Amino acid sequence: MLIRIKPQQLSLNEMFMVANTYPKNSKEFKEIFDIASRMYPDSEIARMNTAALDLENEAVDVAIEKMKNINLPEAWNNLGIAYIKKGDYKKATGFFTKAAQAGNRQAADNLRQLEEWLKYQ
Repeated sequence: MLIRIKPQQLSLNEMFMVANTYPKNSKEFKEIFDIASRMYPDSEIARMNTAALDLENEAVDVAIEKMKNINLPEAWNNLGIAYIKKGDYKKATGFFTKAAQAGNRQAADNLRQLEEWLKYQ
């Protein structure tokens, strides 16, 4: 497979297309995202996607480290999720608010749900 032998011959978009031929939680899917983030270390999208996989696999601190310098609403939303997993609801609220103010609807929903949940804690 070209992505394993000569990944430099594939664009980031082509790598994402290859990754999506595998089930989302498969080791092959994660491997391709890891390759993409190594081949395109300056790509915020590649880093964010790899961090999202880390987050799904409960590698919360690793995910936070990868996302902390990404300036995208989707990353801020994911950081909010990461901080919920760590029990830091203040930071989660801050990231959800920032992402929601930038127009991310998922973050707005997450913020609303977190605020509602915090009322009963």
